[in-house]
Amino acid sequence: MDFADIGLAGLFGRNAFIGQALIDYGTEEGLKTIFGIGNEKSLWDTSIDFGVGGFNAGYNWLLKTSEINSSVVNFISVSNAGLRTLVSEAASPKE
Repeated sequence: MDFADIGLAGLFGRNAFIGQALIDYGTEEGLKTIFGIGNEKSLWDTSIDFGVGGFNAGYNWLLKTSEINSSVVNFISVSNAGLRTLVSEAASPKE
């Protein structure tokens, strides 16, 4: 579990995906960043996180600007959140 993603989402909301792509913190792996602080985060992992997070932010923006009922937008966003996380985790190579 990436605790940095949870904390950044709480602080910055939909724009947190930028920080979430750059910083990871897990109990087993510790701190990993693209800047080499702690363990170095690979460019591949950063790209996957940034792509999934950017898609999520854009997707939610499109839903909110559409004329779809807000409860439908919230349901779609919540139900897809797990799928987006799964895609990000599955696409990241494990060492």
